[in-house]
Amino acid sequence: MQNKFPQRLRQLRKERGITQTALGRYLHYKHTAVANYESGRNQPSFEDLLKLADYFDVSTDFLLGRSEKPCPSACQPSENAMTAELLCLLQQAESFLQSCRIFLEKDEKKI
Repeated sequence: MQNKFPQRLRQLRKERGITQTALGRYLHYKHTAVANYESGRNQPSFEDLLKLADYFDVSTDFLLGRSEKPCPSACQPSENAMTAELLCLLQQAESFLQSCRIFLEKDEKKI
């Protein structure tokens, strides 16, 4: 039986517009862990498989390719997915603002 998990994970993540970084943060890993899952280099632990199923609001059977039906409520991103993506965007905005502050402070010293 072919391992469908990497394709299913990538499909779900892209359909919902979730970055590898946001998903990695949800799992408390770097985006490279998600990339390794999607390439088939690594497989998630049972705990992470359950977290991913909850995150995407699908069954573990769907993630593993044992079922073609994700589950009835899988058409909308889960609250966890939206929260993780929002946190990622907020961190990017915070980093940008910090860069702006540094630039302005340097510019003020020149005056």
